[in-house]
Amino acid sequence: MGELTSSGRVVWAVSIMEGVERRTAGAIGPFSSAADANAYATERNYPDWIVVPLVWLSDAENLETL
Repeated sequence: MGELTSSGRVVWAVSIMEGVERRTAGAIGPFSSAADANAYATERNYPDWIVVPLVWLSDAENLETL
């Protein structure tokens, strides 16, 4: 899952923003591409959102977790 870049694989999320300060109210993902994340948010008519890369970490058994 994710786009392959020179730095490795990248997965994406939609960050839902709220308030004048535009603080993150929640995140939805992962998505395989920024375009997929953008399409998801657009289809759902979120009032304020941005597409952001997710950081994937591995646990001790090398299983991918957020």
